[in-house]
Amino acid sequence: MSLYIKQHSVSALLFLSGLLVFAVFLSACSTSGTGNDLDKIRSQEALIDSLEKAWSKSGNPDRELTTNLREEKANLASMYESYAAAHSDENSPEFLFNAATLYQHGISDLNKALALCDQIIKDYPESERAADALFNKGFIYHNQIRDTHAAKMIYSEFLERYPTHNFADGAQFELNNLGVPADEVFKLIEKGQEANPDSFAN
Repeated sequence: MSLYIKQHSVSALLFLSGLLVFAVFLSACSTSGTGNDLDKIRSQEALIDSLEKAWSKSGNPDRELTTNLREEKANLASMYESYAAAHSDENSPEFLFNAATLYQHGISDLNKALALCDQIIKDYPESERAADALFNKGFIYHNQIRDTHAAKMIYSEFLERYPTHNFADGAQFELNNLGVPADEVFKLIEKGQEANPDSFAN
């Protein structure tokens, strides 16, 4: 083997070794970044948990505490979204669903909640949260937006896609009671009666 070939072989080996070291470095950085992001999320979740406990114990929470809790929930929702945008792993659909729930209940931004549900269904169709997101869309349209037409389409799609899902009975129940306000349904359930959707028609 000529000296020229030997030199180039050594150079190629050194180059490949450098690439390997760089790849390991990037992998370590990525893992470290994921860990740091998760730590921040867990810390924020703990903060909100403590604020919610304080809010519940106060009996008559002041405006500052209520505003602070809402702001911190918005921060957590943003952190969930940022994590999903940066990391495509098993946590991503879970965090997106958590964010959707925060927008639905804690922040009162139903459009954002629906958009995140759509994102889960589109980007993580095999995730367990895809079914939850589809059902939740139906719930939002039926019980919060009061769009019975959209709710009917979504619940029907849910039953077609997930006929044996734990929420299948719930989806059928919602279909059977389209147009009946959720609080009225709960009252009738407590009385052992069935709802009559026609009595709530506009």
